[in-house]
Amino acid sequence: MLYELTRSSVDPRALSLAFRGFFVGIIPLLMWATGLTEDTINTLLDQAQEFIFLALSAYSVGAMFIGLLRKAYVGQWTAKE
Repeated sequence: MLYELTRSSVDPRALSLAFRGFFVGIIPLLMWATGLTEDTINTLLDQAQEFIFLALSAYSVGAMFIGLLRKAYVGQWTAKE
């Protein structure tokens, strides 16, 4: 049912104009209702971006160390032939 409400009647592969208009209009309404300013939203998005970057970096470093420890434990540094 939700899919039928969100798809365009002209082009079923596109979102409906009403659905797009709702999401374009809801952002300023939420900003007004919560008292957020553009600077505050930019700061929150920057902090979220930094958190995601740090989380993915920590995951990458952890995976690398686990892989190295596993190779050292097994004692095999090259692929099996």
